[in-house]
Formats: sequence, C-alpha cells, structure tokens
Amino acid sequence: MAPDASDADIRTAYERRCEALNTAAPGEVPADRDLQRKVLTLAFRTLASPTERAAYNARMSTPPSVPVPALSLVPMETDPDALALKAEALTLRAEAMSLRAEAMSMRGGRTLAAGGFAADHGHSPLNDTASLLRKVLTVLGTLLAIALVARVLVMLLAGPSKPVAPGMDNDAREKVVLQDYYQTYGVRPANLAEMELMEAERRRKERSTQEARNAERDKARAADAERRAAEDTRRRADEVSARLHAEEQAFKERMRREDELAERDKRAKQERQERAERDESRRARQQEAEWRQVLRSN
Repeated sequence: MAPDASDADIRTAYERRCEALNTAAPGEVPADRDLQRKVLTLAFRTLASPTERAAYNARMSTPPSVPVPALSLVPMETDPDALALKAEALTLRAEAMSLRAEAMSMRGGRTLAAGGFAADHGHSPLNDTASLLRKVLTVLGTLLAIALVARVLVMLLAGPSKPVAPGMDNDAREKVVLQDYYQTYGVRPANLAEMELMEAERRRKERSTQEARNAERDKARAADAERRAAEDTRRRADEVSARLHAEEQAFKERMRREDELAERDKRAKQERQERAERDESRRARQQEAEWRQVLRSN
C-alpha cells in the first residue's frame, strides 16, 4: 500500500486479500491461514483508523533513540496528541509481539509434527516441549502487552510536569509558561506578549461578564422589590376595603335595630293612647248613665 492510500483503496485491498486467504491452497496448513488473517485484520484496523494510522506512521518514522548519558534529565512529552500517538504505537507494538509469539509457537508445533514423532498419537517429550514453549511465549507476550499498557496509563495519568527548573533558559521558561497557559485555558498563544494580551482580554471579558451578572441580579432584585411593594399595597387596600365594608354593614345593622325600636315604641305609645281614650269614653258613658239614673229617680 502507498503511504497516502485512501480508505477506499485500503478496504479494497483488504477484501481482495481476504478472498485470497479464504481460497485454501493445496497443502496449506489452516493454522498459517488463521495467523495471516489475524495479521491482515490488525493491519487493516491500523490503517483504517486515523489515530492508529498516525501512531503507526509516527512509530515507523521515529529515528533510533540516542542513548542517554547516566544521571541526565530526560524531558517529558507534554503534548496530549503526542502522548496519545505514543500510546497507540505502544499498543500496536504489544499486539504485534503477541502475534509474533503465536506465530513462533505455531511454527514450533508444525516442525515437531513434521518429524513424525506423534504418528501413533502417543505421548512424547517433544510434544510436551512444544506445548510448554507455546505457553511460555503466550504468557510473555501477554505480560509485555500488559506492561506496555500500564506504562502508557501511568504516563497519561501523571500528566506533564509544570515546575520550572532554576537553571532553565528564557526560551524554555517561555515554553513552559505557554504550555501551562494552554493546559489551563485551552488556547495556545504564540509568545509571552500574545499571552499577556490574551490574559488581559480574558480578564476584561470576565469583568464584563461579572458586571452583566451583577446588573442582571440588581435588576431582578429591583423587580422583586417592586413586585413585593405592589403586593403589599394591594393587600393593604384589600384590608381597608374589607374594614370599611364591615363598618358599613355594622352601621346598617345598628340603624335597622334603632328603626325597629322606634317603630315598636311608636306602636306601644299609640296603643296606650288608644287604651286611654277607650277608658275615658267608658267613664264618660258610666257617668252619663249615673246622672240619668239620678234624674229619673227625682
């Protein structure tokens, strides 16, 4: 495959190779075909994923590391993208070593089987040796993969080192400060001057945002105070109206009772007057009758 092959070219080549593997050649061992299929699947997954492909290219393009003298400080990679690529490369390396161990165990088993030592399916020391070798290689590959993954996890969890060494020059200090600013705010300035401008702009925006929040809070408080004042005024008006209505009803009730008493007194006075007039009329008639009796007697 070309280094700049597209995803369609990679998939086409993968499918064509799979069809070729599915067609078994005469005398081909199934274990070899399985191993080739696993290697082909690993290669397709690596090239189809942009992250794993970048990690693989970075791994293949990395020059041999120069031995570091004893007691020297090795700078730690601080770019998250570089750490991710390195993690992918280590993972691919672990998988490749596991496949290599499996291939070696398969080759060892086929070599021992070709010698005819198990023609009668009996027990043989060579068979035990091949099985033990296969197990040892598998365990070693698994342990190596686990160790590489653990190392990557430790590197990712540890994070970049932020302290600045006392003997560091100005360029190194500037890089550390810019990297720290990038990790804190997610923006990578070009130099310290730009970082200061960006920091001033960020603080200005924070002040503007805080002032807007304070104004909004004051506006909400004023609206709430106005609403409470309106509610209090309405409540007092309702109380005054209720009190006036109660006093009006009480006045009407008092006037009604006074009218009833006056009417009752009037009727009683009229009845007394009528009774007195009847009594007076009765006495007058009695006197008239007595006088007539006296006159008749004479």
